[in-house]
Amino acid sequence: MQEIEYISVKKAASLLGVSVSSVKRWVDAGTLPAVKTCGGHRRLRMDDVMAMQSAAAVTEPEVSGQEAGLSCVQCHSIPDPAQVHHHLLGCVERGDYEGLAHGLQSLLVSGMGIAMLGDAVIFPLMADIGHRWSAGHWDLSVEHLTVRTIQHVLAGWKMNDGSLYSGQGRVAVGCCPPADHYCLGNFLVKLMLVEQGWRVLNLGPNTPFESLGRVAVQYQASLAWVSCGHIENEETFVSGLNSLHGALRSQGTVLFLGGQALQGSVRRKIRFDWLGDTLTQMQQAVTDRFPPTRPQIHRSAANS
Repeated sequence: MQEIEYISVKKAASLLGVSVSSVKRWVDAGTLPAVKTCGGHRRLRMDDVMAMQSAAAVTEPEVSGQEAGLSCVQCHSIPDPAQVHHHLLGCVERGDYEGLAHGLQSLLVSGMGIAMLGDAVIFPLMADIGHRWSAGHWDLSVEHLTVRTIQHVLAGWKMNDGSLYSGQGRVAVGCCPPADHYCLGNFLVKLMLVEQGWRVLNLGPNTPFESLGRVAVQYQASLAWVSCGHIENEETFVSGLNSLHGALRSQGTVLFLGGQALQGSVRRKIRFDWLGDTLTQMQQAVTDRFPPTRPQIHRSAANS
């Protein structure tokens, strides 16, 4: 009987011409089988690695818009966001939420980061759905089902060492303001920060500013964020936010803001340490303000 040859993740990455983190992602997602040694190190069968190498060498067929959301699993590269958007919007239009979920999972497996996933795929998709609902073409239930599908997929991807209650690392706390029940953007901010190695506590939608301030003190947070999708009363919002900023500054916590509601006159009235319009901008601002002190978190598929 021929003895099975096992190799390290580093050697597999070298043979496949990719990064070590990419191989780890494929292992965690189940794309590339692996075993663990007693010491917890991954070992891969040489036959499996060579099979993937052979598959990668095969010329890939032209990908249609409908297939674009699935192709990244096969070719292990990040697909064109415009093609993916077209594919996912088609899934929503057909009521194919299983296809929507599979397309999003494919993007995660491909290594697309949370910031890019939000800015280039999820937010444009939700904007299109909102336009069609406003025009009377789609029912509001379409938006609700899409949001639930997105959250279900993202919640199914665990981030190792992302717990607030264990380990070491900087702490971030965040929420949506009072009367703001739009939670998707806030959820993506949390995942983006966890992906960057932060320990994160997301208080969720409709949270009083005083509560966010108390939690920031309790956990000695370095960063607090507020994601604003809706402002019910501008005067009350500005007063509460500016009070929060003052309280946070006194304890050395910075306040980052984002969200579609922060437009026009309200921007000139509020105080903050950073304000932006995209997850990518926020990710860069966080990196600039807080240089990484430990490796970023690698996602892995949660066991079902």
